[in-house]
Amino acid sequence: MPYLNVDEIESALENLAAAYPDLTTLMTAPNTTHEGRTSHILRLGAGDPSADGVLILGGMHAREWVPPDALISFSADLLEAHETGTGLGYGGAAFSAADVSSILESVNIFIFACVNPDGRRFSQASQALWRKNRRPNGGGGSCLGVDINRNFDFLWDHLAKFAPDSGVSASDNPCDANVYRGPAAGSEPETRNVVWMLDNTPQIRWHMDVHSAVPVILHSWGSDQNQSTQPTQTFLNTAFDAVRGRINDTAYGEFIPAEDLDLVSSASARMNDAVKAVRGDNYGVEQAFGLYPTSGASDDYAFARHFADPSRSKVYGFTVECGHSFQPTWTEAEEVIKEVSAGLIALCLEAAELAVGSVSHVRGKDIALVRQTPGWSTIPVAFSNGTGGWDITNGAAPTFIGNWANTPGVRIVTGDFNGNGLTDIALVRQTPGWASIPIAFANGSGGWDITNGAAPTFIGNWANTPGVRIVTGDFNGNGLTDIALVRQTPGWASIPVAFANGSGGWDITNGAAPTFIGNWANTPGVRIVTGDFNGNGLTDIALVRQTPGWASIPVASSNGSGGWDITNGAAATFIGNWANTPGVRLTNGDYR
Repeated sequence: MPYLNVDEIESALENLAAAYPDLTTLMTAPNTTHEGRTSHILRLGAGDPSADGVLILGGMHAREWVPPDALISFSADLLEAHETGTGLGYGGAAFSAADVSSILESVNIFIFACVNPDGRRFSQASQALWRKNRRPNGGGGSCLGVDINRNFDFLWDHLAKFAPDSGVSASDNPCDANVYRGPAAGSEPETRNVVWMLDNTPQIRWHMDVHSAVPVILHSWGSDQNQSTQPTQTFLNTAFDAVRGRINDTAYGEFIPAEDLDLVSSASARMNDAVKAVRGDNYGVEQAFGLYPTSGASDDYAFARHFADPSRSKVYGFTVECGHSFQPTWTEAEEVIKEVSAGLIALCLEAAELAVGSVSHVRGKDIALVRQTPGWSTIPVAFSNGTGGWDITNGAAPTFIGNWANTPGVRIVTGDFNGNGLTDIALVRQTPGWASIPIAFANGSGGWDITNGAAPTFIGNWANTPGVRIVTGDFNGNGLTDIALVRQTPGWASIPVAFANGSGGWDITNGAAPTFIGNWANTPGVRIVTGDFNGNGLTDIALVRQTPGWASIPVASSNGSGGWDITNGAAATFIGNWANTPGVRLTNGDYR
């Protein structure tokens, strides 16, 4: 099989979107390339569209032919495995069906398979070792093109931001054959498409740029040696511009918080272990600066955004350099694709586990931290004192938290399930395997009383359907918290509701869904929010679109018997103006 060309990559993305409509969304990047091409990004995910995201890039450098093919193969493998309920194997690297389920139900994966399509077309058709895009710079030959991975707004002006003797790998010469940085940071449409993804998808927490061909897994920073003790030594501090980037000197080191360094180091090691398991090729892990000093790179830009503007999400940046040559034989390329796929699954598992394990639940006045991954035997609770302060307890966690909460597919849901006015904690497993819902009833002092009653039958049968969201609320007004399944992707005409009976059991209805659920809920950027929006004591369901395009908020008001009355009133003006600002989260409550 030959390498995919640009048109075949686009067709592959479209075909995957058509084959797995419940698991994918095809997104169109807004900036056309210099040769007029439009790029697409494929979102993979079976759970909450607003859950943590992993952005994976390929094809940034034109001559690196393997990465786009690897990302298409990785996407197809993951989708098929989820659909068939099977695991994945790449040589000696094995991943279970539960691993696949955990990934697609806990995080969203954004596949930008070919960032630089113009360059890839030219490399495949005319000049195999071409690296840049095809921007006309006012000359022929090598006086064409910009290195996309030197064009991001991170220390882009390398002549001003690095020591003269740093040896930083960038050039301001438009005729440089490989590393011309462009006329300005973010000047290139290919660069702006990646920035657009980060700007408009604030749930992205992980950024992986797949390259070749020096086998290594890299993490931030690429500008200087990492250090965690001098926070003033940062890319934002111009006082260090004259000394940045020198190898093995003590005048400057790029600050990275110790906890971030621990995280990126452990995630990189996990990826390397998975890659090595395929056929024994040990890529190794290195700080990006260890390869050579760089400016304007995508991984550093992604990581730097939060430090430059704390309102932006923190995104952990990585690069994998795969294989041993830019264009290996197809037989060798197939082996490299297996290595890349194994490494990416390991990264996505890391993202899924942290997405599950960093949940805080806010209900009413109090805040609790519940850790779903192993390591805690308590649940710290901050009881609101009503004046903006908190009283703290750290009582023993229900035993089922440590034993079962890290099971793939498990969701923590909270509510008053017995009507005593206290917020309880329940575990609902959306993937097959459980016939019960364990509930920890709060005793009011930071402790818990446990039940493990039979789950509503629809949990095992329907909750693992792609696109299904578990929502909780008092849908019949009896003072108890109920559980409903709302499917945001097409296919259901009803909303099954399990009404709590107060003793850990459930009464079931499956009334017709509001028509707007099937028609609008799968629109990109739409969030399902619940609350008593009309003050009648019943929990209602609303759709709020955080991305531009809607001027209204459709609300399905519960009628108390599993049915719904519909309104579609004008949205608050700030929704359209501000809700798509990076880092903005929707909350709901009675703020008066």
